[in-house]
Amino acid sequence: MCSLKLLQLYSMQTVAAKDISTHFMEILFQVQKGEQVAISIGDDNNPVALLIPYQIASNSKRNLGVLEGKMDVQFSDDLDMSIDAFIGEKE
Repeated sequence: MCSLKLLQLYSMQTVAAKDISTHFMEILFQVQKGEQVAISIGDDNNPVALLIPYQIASNSKRNLGVLEGKMDVQFSDDLDMSIDAFIGEKE
């Protein structure tokens, strides 16, 4: 464990953004071991980002509905791919 005093948040380590550069390698080693590390800003330590192991992120499905109503995607009429194939669904 790094010498940086980390706060507990729902069994997850939290580190202040201002301390990341000083302890970056130690934080990465924690993530490499499978831990999740929240990054906080401000005096109240509100988490704003989350570092998670690459394997967890690469195995998770992405929710395309997150941007619903915020953007529009249009496909060219000559696109040689079904929408199901585009989003990774099996045909």
